[in-house]
Amino acid sequence: MGDHLLLDRILSWAKDDPNVRAVVMTGSRASGRGRPDDWSDTDVELICDDPSPLAGDDAWFHAFGDVLTFLRLSAEDGAHQTRLVVYTEGEVDFSLCGHDRLTGQQDGLGDLYRRGYRVLYDPDGIAAALPEADGEHERRPPPTADEFDHAVRTFWFEAYHQAGYLARGELWALKFRDGTMKKYLRRMLEWRALAADPDADVRHIGHGMRDWVGEEDWRDLHAAWGGLDAASSHRATVATCVLFGRYAREVAASFGFGYRPRAETHVLERVRGVEA
Repeated sequence: MGDHLLLDRILSWAKDDPNVRAVVMTGSRASGRGRPDDWSDTDVELICDDPSPLAGDDAWFHAFGDVLTFLRLSAEDGAHQTRLVVYTEGEVDFSLCGHDRLTGQQDGLGDLYRRGYRVLYDPDGIAAALPEADGEHERRPPPTADEFDHAVRTFWFEAYHQAGYLARGELWALKFRDGTMKKYLRRMLEWRALAADPDADVRHIGHGMRDWVGEEDWRDLHAAWGGLDAASSHRATVATCVLFGRYAREVAASFGFGYRPRAETHVLERVRGVEA
């Protein structure tokens, strides 16, 4: 991959743009504990006097290479506007930040910077007061009873409809709902891991999942995936329901939540009864 070439172009551009005051790399390429490879993206934060000109004009990132596709992500929940850009040489994820991105962490790093960061450009030393990264991660909070209840209700709502899709052979629609079911299956596994180890590094969309689910569970999860055919879709749907029910009961017991098995019993009977 040509990520180093992309970085060279980005830094050359940053040095010529007076609005850009610093460039910081985060993510796996900056973390001592990360495991970047040829398929890893490059996370770059552009620290600006005013990020709005970059947010309002896409021409700047097209100058770094041949753009295959890109996404614009708006700032939500205190995050920064982001441009995820796929070049022929690799992917660069740009965060468009003001000075507060650095000044706000001088008394304590946030989770992303704690994992590791590298200051690539900082002529005025505005990043000099940042603490060193310790390679640790912030603890994920345990689930609340309401969060657990919502996950359980949503999973079984989605699973209820799968029997009809299987019976009618609507396998594309089944796969669509299966995506939501897998989201909550993963969440239940994350909470189960946190119950066993509050320091478990459960990350976005299951990154590094094999490191914290355990070999037995990893093998069991293979059964929860099938192809676009009736037989394997039926088998995978049943397995997904069985695993979710098992993990949900374990999470409920660990955190003292109530778990009502009535929906699980009814939905599993309904799904198992379909002629695949």
